[in-house]
Amino acid sequence: MTSNLPARIREELAITDEWTPDQVAAARMRMDLIMRELREFKSGFDDGFVEWLEANGGEIEIGKDRYYVGHQTRYKLTPETTPLAVLLTLMFDLNDSSAPGDFTTLQDTLSTSAFRPAAVRNLVGLEKFSKLYDTITKKCPKTGKPKKVAKLAPPKGIK
Repeated sequence: MTSNLPARIREELAITDEWTPDQVAAARMRMDLIMRELREFKSGFDDGFVEWLEANGGEIEIGKDRYYVGHQTRYKLTPETTPLAVLLTLMFDLNDSSAPGDFTTLQDTLSTSAFRPAAVRNLVGLEKFSKLYDTITKKCPKTGKPKKVAKLAPPKGIK
């Protein structure tokens, strides 16, 4: 048995054809517990990382990545939103010669939840974006203030 924790877990939970249903069920429950504990650990680590960043200049470069402190936000479409119609009108407006008119650009706005908010915002501008999406800032349960998180900055030179 190795002292490397991921290797030990991998060895412990490596399901084989010989396992009984009870063993598989026990391994599934063990994996769920490990993942729950790991999420809790990561949350505590991230809180400490944010505190350290704030106390030490607000950012750090680790390899090619730059981390900084920002607020945890997400975007939710407003009830009357039709982003596809707005995007198609903007991109394929026959009366506007500056309209991009290509599907690759349109495809870049898509995500698993249909549209990537940041890509849509970059394409339509902040004014139209604010009519399409509500910005939701997660609050810290302890303080009620916006929850601070460490954010990974985009690579330099990318806008």
